[in-house]
Amino acid sequence: MSAREYLSSHRQSTISNTRRATRPVLSEELESSPRRGKPLGFWIFILLISALALTRLTVAGLVEVDGQSMRPAIAAGSTCLVLKIGTLEIFGLRLTERPLRVDDLVVAKVAQSHQSEAMQVIKRVRALQGQMLEPSSWLQRSQLTKAANGKHTGIPGVLCSAAGCRVEPKHVFLMSDERLGSVDSRHFGAVPTKDIIGRISACF
Repeated sequence: MSAREYLSSHRQSTISNTRRATRPVLSEELESSPRRGKPLGFWIFILLISALALTRLTVAGLVEVDGQSMRPAIAAGSTCLVLKIGTLEIFGLRLTERPLRVDDLVVAKVAQSHQSEAMQVIKRVRALQGQMLEPSSWLQRSQLTKAANGKHTGIPGVLCSAAGCRVEPKHVFLMSDERLGSVDSRHFGAVPTKDIIGRISACF
C-alpha cells in the first residue's frame, strides 16, 4: 500500500469514527434515561401548608371546661377541641356542609342578662329552629310566670302558643346535661345561630 492510499484509508476511518461519536441521541434513549423528581423537602412543605390551611378552615380552637354542668359527658378541667360549623368553602368552591344537629355538644357565646358581658358556655343542642320544645315542668312554669305588668315574661328566642313552644328561626335551644343548679336556655333563652362558635369534637 502506497503512502497516498494509506492516508486516504486513515482519513475515511477517522471520519467514520467521528460520525459514530457525534450521532444524535434517539428519543428511546432519552426516555430510558432516569428523570429527577421533586426533592422530598418540597413534598413535605406542600403537606405542611395543606395541613395548616385545612386546620384554619375547620378548627375553631381549644376550650377548657370549668364547671360540672355537662357531667358525665365532659368533666371539669377537660380541654376540648372545637370544630367550626357551617359551609366549608375554598376559593368559592363548596366542599362540605357542617350543620348543627340535635344532641350536638357546642360552644356558644351568651349573655346571662342584659347587663352582663357575653361569656362562652358548653351546652347540648336540644332543639333547632322551628322545632317544638318537649313539654316539661320548667317550661310550664315559664309560661305561667308573669311580670309586674301582668304580661307573660316568655323565653327569648322561643314562641309559645296553646299548641306549645317553638324555637324561633335562626336560633337553637341549649341545655345542660346536669340540670340541677345549671344555667342554660331555660334562663337566657334560645341562642342565635351566629353566636354558636363551634361543635365539640373531642375532649382530653
